[in-house]
Amino acid sequence: MQAWAGLVEGCQIPQGEVGMYERIQLALGKAMTVKVSDLKREDGQGATEYAMVVGFVIVGLTITLGLLGTSIQNFLGRVAGAIDGLVP
Repeated sequence: MQAWAGLVEGCQIPQGEVGMYERIQLALGKAMTVKVSDLKREDGQGATEYAMVVGFVIVGLTITLGLLGTSIQNFLGRVAGAIDGLVP
């Protein structure tokens, strides 16, 4: 019963090891007592959107470089050949 003390504000779980079963009970207890106001909070929304945009940019760059990789390599090879032709 002491493991449930962490769910009540101001109470602390006593020092010691909490087993896996108690952790599952705590997680399920917290999940079953979620309020509607907790679901409507927008505290971390900006960071989440930023992370999604960064992820989409990374995926887009990866796909673009994958599709155009050989073309880029051929172009850079031609540029290097042209530069070698200019140097005596």
